[in-house]
Amino acid sequence: MAENSDIIDLNGQQLMPIIKEESSLEQAPRAMNLDDIFFKDILSAAAGLLKKQMITGHNLKVALLTLLNILSAKLHKPMGIMLAASDLSVGMNILRQCMLIAPEESYREYGQIKNEDLFSGTSGLNGKTLISHEPLAFVKSWGHLEKMLTIGAATHTEAVKAKFGTFTHSYKAEALISIVGIITDIRDRIYNHPAILKLPLHVDEYPLGQLLLQQDNRQPDIQNEVATVRLRETLARLRTSAVEIPFVDKLIEAIRAATPSDPERKIEMILKTLAIVCIINHPEPVSQDEIVARIYKIDIHKLRQMADSSTANQDTLLTRSALTATKIDYFHTWLLMNDMIPVKEIYLSDRQMKIFESVKRINLGKLGNSHTPDNTIKQLSQISTSSSYWAKRESIFEWLNKSGIEEISQSTIYNELQYLMKEGLIAEGKYPKSSQKGYYVTTFQAGQKIQLPHPSEIIDSTFKGEKVQVVNPLTGETETI
Repeated sequence: MAENSDIIDLNGQQLMPIIKEESSLEQAPRAMNLDDIFFKDILSAAAGLLKKQMITGHNLKVALLTLLNILSAKLHKPMGIMLAASDLSVGMNILRQCMLIAPEESYREYGQIKNEDLFSGTSGLNGKTLISHEPLAFVKSWGHLEKMLTIGAATHTEAVKAKFGTFTHSYKAEALISIVGIITDIRDRIYNHPAILKLPLHVDEYPLGQLLLQQDNRQPDIQNEVATVRLRETLARLRTSAVEIPFVDKLIEAIRAATPSDPERKIEMILKTLAIVCIINHPEPVSQDEIVARIYKIDIHKLRQMADSSTANQDTLLTRSALTATKIDYFHTWLLMNDMIPVKEIYLSDRQMKIFESVKRINLGKLGNSHTPDNTIKQLSQISTSSSYWAKRESIFEWLNKSGIEEISQSTIYNELQYLMKEGLIAEGKYPKSSQKGYYVTTFQAGQKIQLPHPSEIIDSTFKGEKVQVVNPLTGETETI
C-alpha cells in the first residue's frame, strides 16, 4: 500500500498530496476540491500566522488593522495608519510580518518619499499602499500625500529658470493610494490628520530578542512557509466591490453620540474597515478558469473573454456585484476597531494618561456628593471655580506612587502637567493667600476612545437579529453573538 505524506496548513487542512512510492503512477490521483485551494477563514489564518511570530493581544489587533490598510488601496477603500513604537525595531518587525502575508502587488515600499516619486509620469501608484519603516519618510511630500489620500489627486508647481526668464510648470498626480508608516512617539504632530489612524504598539508585550534568538536557531518551518504563500495568494485574488451596510444608521448614530472631532472622517474610517472585512469574508468562488489562468500566468478576464467576447460580459467581468455586510462582518470589525479611535485628536502617553486620571479622581473625590452626577458641565464648572476641589502636586505624587510599582518623580509630574495644560486638558490656579498652585481638569474625556455598538445589538438583513456562532480570529474560540 502506498504511503502518503501530506502538507497540512495552520487549520489542519490537507493541501497537496506527495506520493512516495514509484507504484503511485498506477493509482488514480486524488483531486483537490477547488474551494480548498485558498483559505476560507482568512482573518483567522492571518491571525494564526501573526501569533506564530509572537504578535498577540493589543499588538495583534494593530497588526490585523495594518494588514487591512495594506489591502485598502487595492480594494479601492484607501486609508492611512501610523504605528507608534517607542522601540523602532519593534514597529519595523511587526510591520514586516504584515508585509510578508500581504500581496506584493498591493503595496510599494520606500525609504524617504520625495515629490518626484509622486509626480513622475511612470509612478504607477494607483491602487498601491505606500509603506516605509522610517519615521520621517513622508515628511518631504506630506502636503501632497494628504491631498492624494483624501481626494485622490495633488498638484505640484515648480519655478523653472530659462534663458529669458522664469516660468512655472505644474505637475498633477492622480492616484488612489493608502499610507502605512511608523512613528516613535504617538504624540508626534507631523502626521496629525483625520484620515490617519495613529495606533500605539505595546513594546513590552513583543519579545523581540527572544523571537530573533529563536529564528537564528530554528530550522526552516515548511508548514509556516506554505501557509504564508497560501494566504498571500488568497488575499491577492480579492477584488473590489461595493458593500451595502443595512445597519449603517446605527453605527453613525453611535459614533456621533461620542461627539468626536472630525466625525465624518471617523465614520468613513470605520465604514471602510467594515467594507474591507466584508470583501475578505466573502471571496469569489474558485473556478477552474482561475486555476488555469494562474498556471499560464494570464489575466483571468482575458481567458474568459476568449469564451465570450461580448462587450456587456467584459464589463461585468471587471467588477463584482455588490456585497451586503452581515453581523459577522461587523463582529470582526468591532473586534479590531472598538476602543481604538480617539474621540478627540489628542494623543497621550500612558504616563500622561495616568497623571490626567489622578487629577480627575482627586478633583471628583473632593467634589463628593456636592455635584449633579448627570451634569458634566456643572461638575467642571464647580471644580474650576473652587480651590477646595483642586489637586496639589504632592497629592498627585502620592496618588500615582501608591502602588509602589514604578515611582514617578515630582519633576516628571511637573513636566507632564505642563504638557497637559498645553493641550488644554488641565488648568492650574493659585490657592487664596498662597503662592502654591492647584490643578483641575477641564474635561473628563481625555484619552477616551469611540465605543461601537456590541455585535449582539446589530440586526442585519441576513440573520435578522438571530443569534449566530462565529469564530473570534483573535482568540480562535467560538462565540455567540
